[in-house]
Amino acid sequence: MSMQYYTENHPALNKPIPEFRPNDFKRAAVKKANADDDVGLVLEKRGKQWFIKEIKPGSPFDRMHAGYVEAGQRIVKLNDQNIEENFTGMWQINDFIKKQSEVQVHVVRR
Repeated sequence: MSMQYYTENHPALNKPIPEFRPNDFKRAAVKKANADDDVGLVLEKRGKQWFIKEIKPGSPFDRMHAGYVEAGQRIVKLNDQNIEENFTGMWQINDFIKKQSEVQVHVVRR
């Protein structure tokens, strides 16, 4: 006798469980006055995941989001793009941030 699972008859239920729910994120955004401005984020890669290593004192992120976004938090999205899938290295991320007039970061709540 073989066991049939409930989900075998209902393919709509066989969806993978999402890694995050929408309320698992904090969103922080900073607009730059000039293209050359530094937003003040120092990132690091641990395995395939990206984390905030440091927020430079006096930077736009420090002034606007002090205490809300902190060092050590995992970054999931950068300007609504999945950071782990769309960016391979630090140079690519820094180049992308320099070209943007607004930088949005989605971090995982602790």
